[in-house]
Amino acid sequence: MLARTIGLAYAAANRRDFAAVLMGWDRGSEYHPSGDLLPPDLETVFYGHDGYRQLWRYWLDAFEDIRWDPEEILDFGDKFLVTTQQRGSGSGSGVAVREPVFQLFTIRRGLVVRQEDFLDRSKALEAAARE
Repeated sequence: MLARTIGLAYAAANRRDFAAVLMGWDRGSEYHPSGDLLPPDLETVFYGHDGYRQLWRYWLDAFEDIRWDPEEILDFGDKFLVTTQQRGSGSGSGVAVREPVFQLFTIRRGLVVRQEDFLDRSKALEAAARE
């Protein structure tokens, strides 16, 4: 069930159906993208539904075809870690980008309350183990 739900959420995000994605997100959620994936002058935490949409606007400005494809899901009870492949081409340069991103989600009352992105799997697993 979890794998299907996650797959549907990623598919919705990849087709830019953010209303569908955000049905599973708490309005007070926090999204912590990896600092390695963002310009240094960008905020480091995005709050709520508006913050989620704002972060996607940044990505869509930078990449003409950005997407995340889930490959593995580890269930930690109130958290789950999704190994994804981030793919895209730079909007201005056309340079192809492909790299693994480890996305850790924290769930409360059936909704995502926090997402943290990592480029290092061991750091993502450490974060999953902390309370």
